[in-house]
Amino acid sequence: MARKQRISPEITAEDVKILIRWLRATHDWSQAKLAAAAGIDRGSIGRYEAGAIPPRRTLEALVSAVGLPVFLLDACLLPVVSLVRRAAGLGPAEAFAELGAAATELDRRLSALARPRLAALLLQLTVADFAARRPAAPSAADWHRLPDLWERFESCSAEDRRFLLEHAPEFRDWTLVVRLCAESESVAAHSAKEARELAELARHLAGLVPGGEDWRSLLRGYAEAFVANALRVGGDLKAAEAGFVRAWTLWQAGTSPEPDLLPAWRLLDLEASLRTAQRSWTLALGLLDQAREVAPPEAAGRILLKRSATLVLMGQAEQAIEVLREAATRVDGERDPRLLAVLRFNLAADLSLLHRFRDAELLLPEVWQLAAGLGNRLDLGRCL
Repeated sequence: MARKQRISPEITAEDVKILIRWLRATHDWSQAKLAAAAGIDRGSIGRYEAGAIPPRRTLEALVSAVGLPVFLLDACLLPVVSLVRRAAGLGPAEAFAELGAAATELDRRLSALARPRLAALLLQLTVADFAARRPAAPSAADWHRLPDLWERFESCSAEDRRFLLEHAPEFRDWTLVVRLCAESESVAAHSAKEARELAELARHLAGLVPGGEDWRSLLRGYAEAFVANALRVGGDLKAAEAGFVRAWTLWQAGTSPEPDLLPAWRLLDLEASLRTAQRSWTLALGLLDQAREVAPPEAAGRILLKRSATLVLMGQAEQAIEVLREAATRVDGERDPRLLAVLRFNLAADLSLLHRFRDAELLLPEVWQLAAGLGNRLDLGRCL
């Protein structure tokens, strides 16, 4: 069987990474769109941008996919990428000398090609490479990066995700840590195992992000709380309690470059769930009160919903219903349809506990409609 032809050995994985990013940028394509246009597996682009070396025919397919002739790969694209990458590691005077000599060589090779297009390519690659080498301090403006990062990351297998975090610096992004934590909490009701895997991945990523050790400590503390939450869902309350001790230790040792980049109320909110599971009612309610004091107004409905659930377990269904009625004024059903579905379901269940069966029955059509809209077995099963 013939061996796959690979690009020439003097071209590095870093050259390939920069080239593929530029190919995507020419059409403002995601990894998935470039892969589809080139007729290759979607996950391959992520691996190549993380440092894997593609077969020669794959690299040619990627160049063709963006509408460039294949002969430019060796005549122009790879030489320019390599030269720019080398120059980026030099001082200004050395860099210009390097690029000046390169221009002479490229002029010899590319006498028949359009100079403006080559100049534009060189400029884009230089700007992109220097920007990638100088990560800015974490800020709220970073959230704009998350949609593209998550689209590329979500499609990868668990193995590929680990590979990307270890080898692709652009995925070492604090906003991705927060999204992984949110995903962990979202799947916890269905799979404690998957919730823990996602939270542990977030914790691992938190130790890799740029921004200084104080920032990483804060971020690791945040992720550790979601690991502890997954342990709680899995029934290991002792390990969950130890996890929250670690989370608070890391959190209190850390600092943020901007106020409120990470929501401190989430640690309080998640620990309250653990204390409820431990039947430490007073401690749970106290944590929820603290969470509500520091949480933004849009989080009030969620916190009140947890408070109501704790009161039910304490045998105070009447008070729980009053809290749910207050929560109903704070929950945005369009923004968080599951929160609204849980609220209406809990209200019907609490009314039944008080033998107010007719009132509960009147809520059932709405509860069914909300659960059907969510389309997951857990909520439909609870309705049954």
